[in-house]
Amino acid sequence: MMLGTLAQRPPVAPSRPEWVPEDATVFLDFVNGRYFAGEAPRAIATLLGGGFDAGEISGSGMFFDFAGTNLPTAAGAFLSDLAAGLA
Repeated sequence: MMLGTLAQRPPVAPSRPEWVPEDATVFLDFVNGRYFAGEAPRAIATLLGGGFDAGEISGSGMFFDFAGTNLPTAAGAFLSDLAAGLA
């Protein structure tokens, strides 16, 4: 009887990581090199496309040098979530 009851339970939704605030849609964690977007944790290196220097990302944030070689563009799930939030 117990096994039949367990088999009928609906699947549990994936839980968000403990480092993401409960009400966050997206969350950047530059200190640990990760972010949360599109309902999944991701590596900070997937946040940006274009010509950018990943070495410029640190616990303080990211250095942008628009006169030089560090020219990032937003990409991926973060951009999608951001655009949806602004729509």
